[in-house]
Amino acid sequence: MKVLESAAGAQFAATDFIAVCSATNSVVFTTNGTATVSATADLTAANVRSIVDFMKKKFIPKYDGRNYVCVASVQALAGMHADSGSGGWVGISQYTPKFAENVFSGEVGEFYMTRFVEETGYLSNVIGNGTAHGQAVFIGADNVYEAIAVPEEIRMKNSTDYGRDLGLAWYALLGFKLVWSYSVDTEQHVVFVTSA
Repeated sequence: MKVLESAAGAQFAATDFIAVCSATNSVVFTTNGTATVSATADLTAANVRSIVDFMKKKFIPKYDGRNYVCVASVQALAGMHADSGSGGWVGISQYTPKFAENVFSGEVGEFYMTRFVEETGYLSNVIGNGTAHGQAVFIGADNVYEAIAVPEEIRMKNSTDYGRDLGLAWYALLGFKLVWSYSVDTEQHVVFVTSA
């Protein structure tokens, strides 16, 4: 899982749209793939609103037609959990019964047209000022594609030494690629929250 998450995560992080939470109520955006300031906050309600508004102004289509999706590190989400008193945060237990078949693995809640998924395999929990903040990725529809030549499979090692050496490994031929490049297409469907 970690290998595949890292391969996909590298493409999401390769976006031209970068957001840095420079304060609990301020986000600095760049459109050239480079963070220019250091993060001094995790995601807060005000920061999420700024990022989602930026995405809407850039005409990024919503992931499921109704919401964007934010995949975030544990630390990045800590700010949202701490700021849940600001109103609008809906915990997953409040809407799971209605949409159980559509819930993402690791989904923790919903706020301001965004569904939040906690991720522990790729995104950093130690960025920014004092390495005390976390990374996140906000995505719309049509973001990163996966191409598969040989799907994941388990392979057994051919036994030698009269069956005393055994082995199993997983194998796949596949890759991930960011669909849009703002510098080429003047369109991008991913915003990476990180730090200089």
